[in-house]
Amino acid sequence: MKGCLNLMLCVAGLLLSASALAQQLPSDSVRNASPQLRVVTNGSITLSAGRSTIWEDNPLLPQSYRKRTMPILEQQSNLHANVRYGDRLWLDLDYNTDRSLSSSKNRLRLGYRGGEYEMLQSLQAGNISFRSHNPLISTPSNLFGVLGDFWAGPLQLRFLTSIQRDNVRRMTIRRGKQVYPFELKSSDYEVNKHFFLSEFFAKKYDKALWELPLVESDIKILRVSVWIESAGTTDNGGRAHRVAAYRSLSMEKETPPEGQGQGEVSEIPYAVRLDEESYEVNPILGFISLRFPLSDSKRLAVSYEYQYQGKRIRVGSFDADSSGTITAALLADRDKSPSSDLWALMMKNGYSIGATGRLDGAEDLDVKLSYLEPSTGVATEMTPSGETWMKWMGLDVRDSRGIGGVSDGRLDYTPGVTVSEEMGTLFIPRREPFRSLPDGYEPYEDLYTESPTRAKERQDLDRFRITGSVSARSQETVKIGHRIPRGSITATQGGRSLIEGADYTVDYDQGELRVLSTSDEPIEITIPQESQTEVKRKSLFGLEAELALAYRLTLGASLYGYVEDSGGEKMRIGQEDLRNTILGTHLTYDFSSRKLSRWLSRFATVSEEIPVSLRAKMAYTHLISDYNTSGGRGAIVVDDFEDGGTAVDLTSSLRWQLSTLRESSPDYRAHLAWFNVDPLLVREGAPGQPTGLSRRPDLRQSPLVREYRVEELFPGRDLDQLTTQIIEMLNLSYYPDERGPYNYRTDGWTSDGKLARPHDNWASIVSTLEIRDLEKERITSIELWVLDPFSIRPDAPEGDLMVDLGRFSEEIIPDGALDFESDLPKVTTPHGRRSETLPSSRSFSSQGIEEQDVGLDGISSSDEQVLFASYLKSVTAHIDPQAWSVGGVQLPGSPLGDPSGDDYHFYLGDHWDRVEADIPSRYKYINGTEGNSLPRLIQGHQSARTDLPDSEDLNGDGVLSTTDGYFRYHLSVTKEALRPGGKWYSGEVEIREEDGRSSRWVKLTIPLSKYDATSGAHPTMQDIESIRLTLQHFDKPIHLRCASLRLISSPWQRYTSVIDPDRSNAELTLQTHSLEEDSGRSPIPYVSPKGVVRGQRRGTLSLARYDEKALALSIPTMEKDEVAAVYRATDLDLRHYRYLTLHTHAEGEVRDRDLELFVRLGSDYSANYYEYRLPLMVTPRRDYSGMSTSEKQDLIWPLSNVLQIDLSELTGVKQERASQGALDKKELYTRGRVSIKGYPSLGNLSAILIGVRNRSSGRISAEVWINDLTVSGVGQMGGSAWLADVQATLSDLGSASIKVGGQSGGYGDIRNDARLRQQLTQTYIDLETMLELGKLLPREWGVQAPVRYTLLENKKTPHYDPYDTDLPYRGREPIYLERADHLILNNWRVSPEGEPLTSGGKSRSDLTFSYDLTHHQRKDPQVIEEKNRRMHTTIDYRAEGGDGDYLRLHSGWSRVDNTSLMPTPGEEKEQSAQVYRNWLWDRSLAIKWSPVDFGSLTIQSNTFALIDNIPPEVVARGESDLSFRLFTDRILRSIVSLGTTDRYQGRYCITLHTPSMRHSLLTPLYASLSYSGDYSWRRGVVVGDRSSGHTIKNNGRLDLQAQYDLSKASKQVGELRLRYSHDAGSMIPGFLPEAGKIFGFGHQGQLLSPTIGYMLSICDYAGEIGHAVRSRWIMDDSSLSRLPSYFVKDDLSCALSLSPVRGLSVELFLTQTKSNSYICSSITGDVVDMSGRLTMSTIGLRGDRTERLLSELADSPTIEQAIDCFASGYLVSPKMSRGIPSSLNLLPNWLLTIDLATLSDAVRSLTPRLLIKHQYSGLLELPDYRLRSDPESGAPYDLQTITTTDLFSPLLGMDTSVGKSLTLSAAYVLSRSHSLLTGSLRLLSQTDRRCDVSLRYQLKLPPLFRSSLPLLSSTSSSLESNIGYSFTHTSLEEADLRRSTQNRLRGLNTHSLRLTLDYHCSQSLSIRGFWREDIRTPLVTGRQYPYRKSSYGAMLLLTLHP
Repeated sequence: MKGCLNLMLCVAGLLLSASALAQQLPSDSVRNASPQLRVVTNGSITLSAGRSTIWEDNPLLPQSYRKRTMPILEQQSNLHANVRYGDRLWLDLDYNTDRSLSSSKNRLRLGYRGGEYEMLQSLQAGNISFRSHNPLISTPSNLFGVLGDFWAGPLQLRFLTSIQRDNVRRMTIRRGKQVYPFELKSSDYEVNKHFFLSEFFAKKYDKALWELPLVESDIKILRVSVWIESAGTTDNGGRAHRVAAYRSLSMEKETPPEGQGQGEVSEIPYAVRLDEESYEVNPILGFISLRFPLSDSKRLAVSYEYQYQGKRIRVGSFDADSSGTITAALLADRDKSPSSDLWALMMKNGYSIGATGRLDGAEDLDVKLSYLEPSTGVATEMTPSGETWMKWMGLDVRDSRGIGGVSDGRLDYTPGVTVSEEMGTLFIPRREPFRSLPDGYEPYEDLYTESPTRAKERQDLDRFRITGSVSARSQETVKIGHRIPRGSITATQGGRSLIEGADYTVDYDQGELRVLSTSDEPIEITIPQESQTEVKRKSLFGLEAELALAYRLTLGASLYGYVEDSGGEKMRIGQEDLRNTILGTHLTYDFSSRKLSRWLSRFATVSEEIPVSLRAKMAYTHLISDYNTSGGRGAIVVDDFEDGGTAVDLTSSLRWQLSTLRESSPDYRAHLAWFNVDPLLVREGAPGQPTGLSRRPDLRQSPLVREYRVEELFPGRDLDQLTTQIIEMLNLSYYPDERGPYNYRTDGWTSDGKLARPHDNWASIVSTLEIRDLEKERITSIELWVLDPFSIRPDAPEGDLMVDLGRFSEEIIPDGALDFESDLPKVTTPHGRRSETLPSSRSFSSQGIEEQDVGLDGISSSDEQVLFASYLKSVTAHIDPQAWSVGGVQLPGSPLGDPSGDDYHFYLGDHWDRVEADIPSRYKYINGTEGNSLPRLIQGHQSARTDLPDSEDLNGDGVLSTTDGYFRYHLSVTKEALRPGGKWYSGEVEIREEDGRSSRWVKLTIPLSKYDATSGAHPTMQDIESIRLTLQHFDKPIHLRCASLRLISSPWQRYTSVIDPDRSNAELTLQTHSLEEDSGRSPIPYVSPKGVVRGQRRGTLSLARYDEKALALSIPTMEKDEVAAVYRATDLDLRHYRYLTLHTHAEGEVRDRDLELFVRLGSDYSANYYEYRLPLMVTPRRDYSGMSTSEKQDLIWPLSNVLQIDLSELTGVKQERASQGALDKKELYTRGRVSIKGYPSLGNLSAILIGVRNRSSGRISAEVWINDLTVSGVGQMGGSAWLADVQATLSDLGSASIKVGGQSGGYGDIRNDARLRQQLTQTYIDLETMLELGKLLPREWGVQAPVRYTLLENKKTPHYDPYDTDLPYRGREPIYLERADHLILNNWRVSPEGEPLTSGGKSRSDLTFSYDLTHHQRKDPQVIEEKNRRMHTTIDYRAEGGDGDYLRLHSGWSRVDNTSLMPTPGEEKEQSAQVYRNWLWDRSLAIKWSPVDFGSLTIQSNTFALIDNIPPEVVARGESDLSFRLFTDRILRSIVSLGTTDRYQGRYCITLHTPSMRHSLLTPLYASLSYSGDYSWRRGVVVGDRSSGHTIKNNGRLDLQAQYDLSKASKQVGELRLRYSHDAGSMIPGFLPEAGKIFGFGHQGQLLSPTIGYMLSICDYAGEIGHAVRSRWIMDDSSLSRLPSYFVKDDLSCALSLSPVRGLSVELFLTQTKSNSYICSSITGDVVDMSGRLTMSTIGLRGDRTERLLSELADSPTIEQAIDCFASGYLVSPKMSRGIPSSLNLLPNWLLTIDLATLSDAVRSLTPRLLIKHQYSGLLELPDYRLRSDPESGAPYDLQTITTTDLFSPLLGMDTSVGKSLTLSAAYVLSRSHSLLTGSLRLLSQTDRRCDVSLRYQLKLPPLFRSSLPLLSSTSSSLESNIGYSFTHTSLEEADLRRSTQNRLRGLNTHSLRLTLDYHCSQSLSIRGFWREDIRTPLVTGRQYPYRKSSYGAMLLLTLHP
């Protein structure tokens, strides 16, 4: 911004000088008066200063941060200024501080306009727009810079310079229709989105689709409930259910699934039923599709009903049983790996095309399926047999007429089979499409047997490509890049700021943003660029000169430059800084003449005002493209191996909890404390610090507890200069000789209260992980930075630390049940007490936290004395009660006072201070569960550790897990293990402490692949739920401290497939060594290689550097001839670079050159690649401490280990191989260090593999580092372009233009990288002519006959061979050819004047003809030749009367012929023809007739008919004689017979309204009645003699509206409004009769089919379906994809408005909506399923009847009893009509408004306005009810939910004012709702209250001061005060009717008090003082925390007026 302002100031000075000079010119001095300054401004400037203090009782925050104070310093500006100085100088400003200076929305322009004869014609600075006169040069439309225009006689000079520096990146996401291409691999199927309902349905999938386009399925899914697991800590609004999910219901293969399930069951206590909008059901193929992928930690279950072979079957249940459990089929468990038996249910044939919910039809989607041929590397769409891959896979098996068995090259758009319109998914209609391929193709088995991550390794098999475009893309997920700070992205839509998490989500690790907003408005996203390489300074400058050579002839020259500078020393590939230059010249001739127009008007009716013109322009440009390598940035980074990092940080103590160890007895659980030290205890001078610690610095400065700054541990790390960064550390204090919680051991005690055999004891803690699939997230290792306990205390004990990854038993207390604190314990067990039922959410119930916060055993310490009396008696005999007494102070921990050992003790307290306890002792009992949530103040600090109840439930699923399955990593805590050479040792740092001693920090890296053991049932890295730490085998207490404990990810992965066919793979582990953390590594420290620089990011005050890292390949054992490698998928084009460089290092038990490094570059890792090899020199182990950095670099990264590949060597070997003749390209071909296999290309590198081979004769052990894979040697590139453009116009008679041009490869926009463009040399010709033939005829004829013709031809020759894209193309002929011509006769018409139809108006009629013919020809490497011909002809007749009646006739012909010759792989056929032909006749009729003034009839009829065409095989053979005979015989007959109806649509509408009436009682009445009917018929598909049947639909709608104005009928003021609508319709699939040629009338024998009543939608819909079934008009049920259905919807609304007296208004209104949908059997016509919805206004006001319902339903209630009790308690009329609340509950709501000042003179004398408002709205809602499948069970309908709502908005509101100074407003809003969930028999009660009061007082005062300044001048001032108060209360309570329990699920009270005092000094200047207090009090724990915020300050507001 500073640079931009300096630029503006300089330009302003230049403009002022120019203006002064201009004023002295004679012409100005004589003719002009002195220039005047005009300033117009508006806007505002606000300055705020104050202070804000926050008190937050959040146990997750340190004590010092729970109260925090922050200054308020804000400045906001919104300025608009328009300044004019005379008529030369001007300034335009529009600036807002919410936008950056360079934003296009900010505008700052300073300009000068010169006189007529001045040299300087114009000069502008700021936001400018510039356009080059050379048509080949494009410049940005919005620039910020300087623009000038100079004239010197015939010479014009224009210059431009612009500078832009922006540290943000902006992108726009536009929804709605737009073409968006996609390209997918066969391995890119959607994971965890589509699931078969059972294996039985999955086995039928392929069979059902075997005869596509017909679908053969005897399955009909009728009803589905989808359940997804939700964590117990999630706020589910009380809608979670307990679901018992059975595998047996989903894994049955041979018999249809049925019943409630048996065998293995998965309990899901917190299951939430998904809304129907969240998933889609395929009713005939038996699978569901989720809108969002299923999370790794969630389970999925379904209960459903379906029809199979005429039998209705239910799987699971929809209602809960007596225990409150719903049974369902389990579709997905937490284990989603291939080893799971449910893996097969996940579909692997769905591919996202990104058009969720936006696809409307086949025209929106274009799809091609091709195979990347290994022999050529070119994608081909044909199989060796000559058919397309689309047909082979079942995607194209019918033509446009619906005839099966014929492919037409288009995707068969079949919703539910090939596409899902809702999910935006393309389905390949095979269960495992790439597993069964033609002979000679290797199947992609791994795709279906391995995880997606592992399957992608086999890129040699991943050769299918799904390409195409979608024109309805809903952009859900966009790539935003990495290294973006969390929470820093902003998004706006329509001026509204979007909220992260609600409107969009961001995956910062994957660099993706997902849009959740459903609006179609564009979304503007601003992304800060953390990486300096992405913060570019962009400069564009230019100079243009034009010389007038002669009259109308101009010669021009151009020079433009564009430079980017990111400022850093590191450039990444694809983000290179550009330095481009364009040179150009152009010649222009411009002629125009009105004289020729006047001459032309003699022969044609042309306009004389439009001139005849001729414009010609020739241009040439040359682009020079280079990279800006200033600052030594010659090397461009491909991969610096720094993308990996922390995936999960585990150092927070609050994420850990007590765990168990199943292989050891709980009697051996010892005591373990884990904690993070609060800064309050260790920071010097911390407020509230215990005096014992403040006096003892030695206690605070111990390495075990003191704070460590980041720079102490990592001195090489660049930090933020404004903050001190402290490392959060995890402390583990293990006391093996003291018993742990819930250890009731009675023997083995010593007299001092210690355990006798500490070596046998253990202690464990566990933490859940946010990610479960470690393989998918590419987690490679666990990293620890641990304080060496032996460096602090040499006699520290030794022992073991076990790190386990997997699933663990949750049973802390061995009672076989889940123990938790969330409810009052009721059942007594030998281990304590526990609740009988699981709470609905993990929070303390509203029954008193003191009685619940008693630990996992469910009893307090006092009750433990009673329950464990025998235990205490045994222990008392062994221990001394005084063992826990120090100096007369009783310390915690004694089993005599706390038998369970679970008491919580805060680290502050008098007992700690009196014994001067050290910090580890204060934290000794910090992890106790009894009392850790009680809100107590200790020494002025809130002592609660957590507000969540403790639970054994580790994963929050509500089920006690008692099984283990994990990987174990053994870490020995010994002196040897923590020294160089230790098992996991990888580095260390030594820190000098204040006492002179040193603390030693050791880095331990544990590769996940190097586990020591496994335990349990087949653990897998794809299903890791938790991590566990176990300490054991210690003899004495030990204190461990971790500065880092984290899971590390890497984009590079170990390659596990075959690398070399004759070699086995050695074990390899991945690590990361970094400059910041491993510079102290021993014996060989880490240093950066020479020339490798660190990336930069922008800090607060300066640039900060990223850590520099290398990837380490650790190979503990490698046998002779073994190989090991890592890989990464990529997308690179290296053709424009000379060298590829990789820095390497080798160490270990290996000799020089025994280890060979190799790098593979190709399209896969094993079949198509280049390979380069380099023998490695080994770095010796020696003392490096005394060496300089340069010396270390020379030894550690020797020059001989720098792998540098001359990329031309790779292509040279390929050319050499080609010259050898018929060599097998599948075999490895080697020359020197370079090998080639298959068909790799440097232009399309999708795979990089780096590995090592053992070339020695024996076993070796080594570690290899690789660093900075870079490219270099790029040279200048560019190209040229030329253009000749001639345009001519003959007034408005016609025009013609021709453009001839060309460009060489590499030419393009100056701001783009020439290397990223497709290197094509092209020439083109573009001809366009237009002629209005009607101008040549007399005007009175009214003829319009425009003719337009265009021709475009484009020839392109590639620089690289398209079949071998890294070798030059040697041919001369263009490979790419495109030619298109287009003839348009648009709207030819004759429109003479018409005669009047009636006396009131005139008629108008015209006849219109249009013709559109297009020929398109194309060829490219994938298509030998493609010819496309499209013809569209329309004839329209329109006649309209003056009264609006009309007659419209339309006939349109659309014909498409497309023939493509495709290359065919193999030797069977060289090429294959693909023909697509379609001929459609569109006929329509539209009539509107108004026989009376008060009514009209509208009829519309539209028929789409197919015309027979020449068969494609005849076209392919080219038999012209046969084609002619077929045309004369077959096609003409088809035309004469009006074709074959493809679809028909008809509609009519009758409208009536009341005529004008004179009677006084009828005049106020207006009513309208309309009835409309729709009917449609659509042809089905046909295969041979079989058909899917057609589909017919109808819809009838009746609308009645009435309005009566009472003010016209009587003295009462008011209005009555009534509206009623009845909407009904049906759909019948499998309809056999054909549609007729006219009006859709079809016949079946002698009968019309369907009936006239059905076509007019005047019928009984159920009866019509039954009639069609009985008449055998519907196909057999097994062949139908859908069943017949119909719906009925009634909507009623009525409103009455009255004003009986002045000042009083009353409004009454009622509404009711009822809709039912029915599904019928195609065999009997009977209804088999029904669903409905009902809402109506009512009057509730029955209060809370929860207690009454609980008492009435105390004894095993049924659903019917619960509904009856709910109805009697909350409904006006409890009567039911067929199981649904009766219409007696339909009652009006009201709104009362009273102005007391109008009603009473006495009130009016006090106040001019006293408005009282009261409104009530009551609603009864049944959101979903269904027909019971077992009607004998009672009520015919299954009511899912019944809800009543009472809303007072407001209950009472008041608005008044006293005089002109005092204003008071108040409102109280109350809302209550009650919902009965019949499935689980629960009652949810929601209560919301809000009270708002505001008072405003204004006092007029004389002006404080007088001033001549306009901003301060004022005749008066004023003082205004405002005070406001708001209170809100919200509460959600749940009542379990089965268990007779109540619990509050959600609750919050908020108070807000606001006070402002404003002094308005003048109209423009105001001063405000403000104070605000906000208090938030949660009523339920675990959701929010007590919060208070107090703010005060002052504000200065300056308002600028025009």
